[in-house]
Amino acid sequence: MTIIHLNRFQIRALKKETKISELSLDNIFSKVILPMWISLFEVEYNILITENAHFTNDFIDNHNIVDESLVNKWLLLNDFFFRKQYLKRQDRELNKLNLGMTAYNRHQTIDLIIKENIKPFIELRNKLAHGQWAVAINLTGSGKNQKLTTNIWKLSKKETMLIKAFVKHLPPLMKLLITSRQTFERDYDKYTHNILKAKCDSDLKFEWLKKKTFV
Repeated sequence: MTIIHLNRFQIRALKKETKISELSLDNIFSKVILPMWISLFEVEYNILITENAHFTNDFIDNHNIVDESLVNKWLLLNDFFFRKQYLKRQDRELNKLNLGMTAYNRHQTIDLIIKENIKPFIELRNKLAHGQWAVAINLTGSGKNQKLTTNIWKLSKKETMLIKAFVKHLPPLMKLLITSRQTFERDYDKYTHNILKAKCDSDLKFEWLKKKTFV
């Protein structure tokens, strides 16, 4: 509800290029909204492993997820249920030979979505949640992380639209992997297509949004 409420004001600020003390209001709204989307992504993970306890109890018993990062939690879930659904055991390697090309490519695609598309947003959330809105500090605390600092200042509505697509489409796909191999295979293309389309169309949609007339 908060995201929906703030979204209306962010779009208006984006269209009017509103600034406060030379700071882009679109960027400020993004710094507030992005952590909320990542929080929802974490909520979706918790729902997956609790709502489907009949399927996930063995996963929970075999992994101490309490101490894992959010990225690793999703990666472990992906690995575990590909092994469970396709290999029927957890001691076999997830490779082309064991999985077959189709299943292997599906596993790798999900893995890359988590590592290459979602992980950077989680890293930004972590910095913003620790008050690093202007300068991102490196892991040792001894200096600036220039890449994350640049990304913090470049945050805009485009990035919040992207993370929305990831949060909307990846959890239901993972639920199918957990609960039904047949349905997962049937609907895999639909969910991954929506994610890939959101990435491909992000610039175009962002420009359209800036030009759209709102009442």
